[in-house]
Amino acid sequence: PLLSTCVDACERGCIAIRSVQEKRQLQQQQQKLELQSSSSSPTAAFKVDLKDLDDPRSALTEADAAAQMQIVGSLRLTWGGRGGEGEEEGQLPKIIGEEDDTTDET
Repeated sequence: PLLSTCVDACERGCIAIRSVQEKRQLQQQQQKLELQSSSSSPTAAFKVDLKDLDDPRSALTEADAAAQMQIVGSLRLTWGGRGGEGEEEGQLPKIIGEEDDTTDET
């Protein structure tokens, strides 16, 4: 079940990334229609937050966040608190359905 759970989590992450891309493409199409009479070109972009304002390599895109929430969320739903931790941990809201695995069972 571990391998199939990981494959499923990756597929969910890919779907999330594609969804963000489709949303961006729709925004570009809408902008093209609105700007047909203008010389400007559409510039639909991904939402990007910098984790470190002084380091452009620290970009966290909307697609990154959506994919991580799907991947880590899927693993945690199956494996509980031992479902792994993503690169953006602490940058994203807590995933609904997560259990706190820090309780002491003595």
